Amino acid sequence: RDRAAWWDDESWDMAWKFNEEIAPTYYKAKLAADEALTVLGEQKKGFGYIVLRPGGLTDDKEVGKISFGKTKARGSVTRGDVAEVAVRLLEKEGVSGWFDLLGGEEETGAAVERVLKEGFNSVEGEDLEVMKKDVAPL
Repeated sequence: RDRAAWWDDESWDMAWKFNEEIAPTYYKAKLAADEALTVLGEQKKGFGYIVLRPGGLTDDKEVGKISFGKTKARGSVTRGDVAEVAVRLLEKEGVSGWFDLLGGEEETGAAVERVLKEGFNSVEGEDLEVMKKDVAPL
């Protein structure tokens, strides 16, 4: 909903344009799903969830190198690399959170381990109370 604290002006402008002008229906549906998972995860002890926020998806061959954690909003990543990150996160017990992801220079396994060790969650700055209100009618 709001600009991530680590995004520069260009990243915010690009995200806003995509969400509001290019793909508003997709954005609204993804946001609703992300919020429902987040609220459920916060309310039910032991309910792990992951919300991946990748950049533009490509059909290129998986690279095995990513930018993970506090990424810019602009950039791309292969669908294969997104799937690999999802698998690695889901294999871990008790992982929950929002995770930003782009193609990059860090090996996938090392990037996932680093972000989990740091406790990074890109839900930072979002308002859980607003999410609860939005999810309540569902």
